[in-house]
Amino acid sequence: EMLLYLTRHDVLTPEGAVRLFTKNLISDSLKMRKIGICAVSAVLKQQKRKHPKEEFDPYEIAGCEKPRPEELVPMGVREDNKWLLYTKESNVFESQEVWDKTTFVEKTHWAYSRWPKVMYKYCSADKQPTLGRSLSEVRKEESPILEFFQVAENVEQLIKHLTLEENKGKDKFSSSTFMLWKGLFRSFDDTILPHLKPQVETLLADTKHDTHEISQRCALEIIAGMIRGCKHWTYSKMKTMWEWIIPILRSALNNITVESIGDWGTCFATAFESRDPRKLSPLIELLMEDPLSGDGGSFGDSSRLYVLQGALAQQEWRVAEPLHRLLKYLTPYLTHPYKNVRDRLGSFLVNLFMYDFPSANATQTNCPLVTDFTKMVLPELQILKQPLAEHSENTNGKKPISATKTDSSKGKNDKNESSSRQDLEMSVLEKGAVGKESKESSAAQGDNDEHKNISNSANTASPVETSTVDTSTVDGNGESEERKTAVKLCKTVMKWLQGSHTRMFRTCWTEFYEFLPILCQLESETKDDELRTEGLHCLACMAQSLVDPANVPHLLDAVKQVLELDSWHARTVILGYLQIMVFSNLFVMSSHRDTVR
Repeated sequence: EMLLYLTRHDVLTPEGAVRLFTKNLISDSLKMRKIGICAVSAVLKQQKRKHPKEEFDPYEIAGCEKPRPEELVPMGVREDNKWLLYTKESNVFESQEVWDKTTFVEKTHWAYSRWPKVMYKYCSADKQPTLGRSLSEVRKEESPILEFFQVAENVEQLIKHLTLEENKGKDKFSSSTFMLWKGLFRSFDDTILPHLKPQVETLLADTKHDTHEISQRCALEIIAGMIRGCKHWTYSKMKTMWEWIIPILRSALNNITVESIGDWGTCFATAFESRDPRKLSPLIELLMEDPLSGDGGSFGDSSRLYVLQGALAQQEWRVAEPLHRLLKYLTPYLTHPYKNVRDRLGSFLVNLFMYDFPSANATQTNCPLVTDFTKMVLPELQILKQPLAEHSENTNGKKPISATKTDSSKGKNDKNESSSRQDLEMSVLEKGAVGKESKESSAAQGDNDEHKNISNSANTASPVETSTVDTSTVDGNGESEERKTAVKLCKTVMKWLQGSHTRMFRTCWTEFYEFLPILCQLESETKDDELRTEGLHCLACMAQSLVDPANVPHLLDAVKQVLELDSWHARTVILGYLQIMVFSNLFVMSSHRDTVR
């Protein structure tokens, strides 16, 4: 441990100390193994080889003129940075020639606002130091590490120790172990792979109840380290690596379990960080191969979505084309019958619309737009403006319940009025309802089928356009299939609305206020507590969000629509919403006194 603390970034660790650290990787003592992992990772960082860089002109690659120094460059996608975006057609693994002609930019933040004054890229492969070396070619300080990992017994013993549980049920993806593998692949590229390949394949194929969690975690740490460490590999070696790992991952994605789902998400989020998406194209396309295929039930579907969400979130603005493809693919599944899948879909929608935010100095985003999505789902939810009791009467061909009947029950409604207001305020002030997101473990809620009709998972029925429907489509509670579909869609949309208020760059779009009458109407739900509760959570989030002064008229229009509803419950809950909204935006509302009056 003392030797570990003596390790410096500017002084190479002597060969003897490196050999001692490497030997400790397979020590019988857990503490010594931990010290060995950290020490070898630090030594590999010390020994990191210098990769020469050269200047390049991004405007020349884009074929456009360089802006003048005094010119204001808008944020977002422009002609000069479009070539950085990933598309399905941008296959850099097509040939060696295509690979050599491609300029890779690893860091995601470059070029979104503007290019630096001097931009660098790594020189061509023939000018880079050789990574795949034999023992006779490496420096004496590197030889103990390479010598250790070229012995199959050492690798097997190391994997055996790494697959031992330290704290049962509490072990997580290890960043120190990941850094060890990343350093190894960075310094020696695929030289150490021959002894690792059978180990990784065995670990990912492990489905035993007692060992699958730690086995998958160990394999994922190796894979994440390999993907991050292959940054400077040659075209042929990287292509060979993808040809080996992609089929294994395709099969392993169906073996995700409740215990290992968090490690899968961490693995891919870590692997995709600060990497050019064009280099990761085989992995991106693998994750987008029908994630809602149904393999593994609802848990399998939600798990694959979770892994894909974590991966694409790291690439931010550079994966607009895959985001459009995913929105088109996911739209029919927004009415999925399983709650854990709907919750994950709602969370995924937040990432899809993450970069749709207005700015005075920004170009029009090329990512999916909130406006287009709300125009698509709002007509499907209009049926929920009608209370269930009234809907039941209409679907059976009877006269709708009149407003006078509601007024006649004033005593009972006064009680509900007080209860609804208390529920809303409790959600806001005590439960911290803002940003009530599905946790990673929400995908593990099992196959709790909330609605038994699984065959309607992709149904996107249109709202009811007539006052009566075929009685064969109405269940015992008087609820039609159209309304059931709208309820499932509404639950997905509400998860999206809740997540948008905590994870996005803008809290409340103008289009969000169009959902206000529907959310208030849900207060009158008596047969679906989840629907009513989620509606209150959405109202709580919207009540506390910052209101754009330009949106005040739209907000007040939405409030007027609620006041015109027949439901007394809706008109009651909007009062609680207004109370908290005005309190949270007092100065904004004070500047619009004439509009408010």
